[in-house]
Amino acid sequence: MNPTIVDGDYVFAGKFRKRPLNGAIAIVQHPYLGRLIKRLNISDSTDKIYLVGDNKLSTTTEELGPLDYGLIQYQALWRISQTGITKLTLPKSASVE
Repeated sequence: MNPTIVDGDYVFAGKFRKRPLNGAIAIVQHPYLGRLIKRLNISDSTDKIYLVGDNKLSTTTEELGPLDYGLIQYQALWRISQTGITKLTLPKSASVE
């Protein structure tokens, strides 16, 4: 998730209060790769979620595959780094449904 979350950062997370939105950062329990922090890309046509990293070197969406909503564990809310605390927000290009 670099540059949004970098090695050594701490992340505060909580349960989603509403249905997740495209672009939200989530902690997901991937069936093969374990716990991941990724952005959500939600497909309404298939009722599946896809995971997207902020870094070009991230594991690709195709490699991670479509996942069920039940695998979403938490929403990442805040990042604490050496430079301070930052609220994690949706990117400006995210669609709000």
